[in-house]
Amino acid sequence: MSHLLKNFKSLIFHDRKNQVPSFSNCVLYIHNRKYLLCHALVPDIPEMLTLRQQVSPAETAWNFSVFEAEVKNTQQKLYLLLRFQDQLVAFIGAEFYPHKAEMHITNLAVAKSFQRQDLATNLLVSLEKLGRQNNYRTMSLEVRKSNLIAQKLYTKFGFLAIGTLKSYYQSNHEDAVIMKYLVKGKTER
Repeated sequence: MSHLLKNFKSLIFHDRKNQVPSFSNCVLYIHNRKYLLCHALVPDIPEMLTLRQQVSPAETAWNFSVFEAEVKNTQQKLYLLLRFQDQLVAFIGAEFYPHKAEMHITNLAVAKSFQRQDLATNLLVSLEKLGRQNNYRTMSLEVRKSNLIAQKLYTKFGFLAIGTLKSYYQSNHEDAVIMKYLVKGKTER
C-alpha cells in the first residue's frame, strides 16, 4: 500500500527533486566544424531572443521574462545552446515529465546562416541521447501547420504527426501540428 501511495504522491506532487537529467557541456563536431553544446544561462537570453526573432519574427509570445522563467526552471526544463566561435547559432529547449517518461520540446531555433547544416538534427540527437540514458520513452512538440520545412525535418528524424491544436499560436491563431517521437528501443545514432 505504501508503494502505491508513493507513486500517487510522485504523480501529484512531481517529487521536488531535480527532474531534468544531468547534462555536461561538450564539444560537437558537425561537418568538421567545432561547436560548443552548453547550458543556457540568464545572460544568454538576449542572444536567444535575437535568434528567435530572426527565425520567427511574427511570434511575440517569447519575451525576456518568458525565457528567464524557462531557463531558471532547472527542475523541469533544460535549454541547450550551440555556439560556433562563441556565437550563438542554435538552441533547443525541453520540458521533462518523468512520470510520463516524456520530453517535450518547447523551442528549437537555428540561425538562418547556419540552417541546413544538420545543427537542428544534432540538437535533437543530443536530446534523444539524454532521454535514452534516463529512460525517457518519447519526445513531443508542436509545429506551425504552415512550417513545412520544420515538419519535414521532424518527419525525417522519426517524428509522427498525431494531431492538431486549433488556433494554437497567439500571433495569428494558426493551427499547430502535434508530433511525437518514440525514444525507447531506438539504437544509438
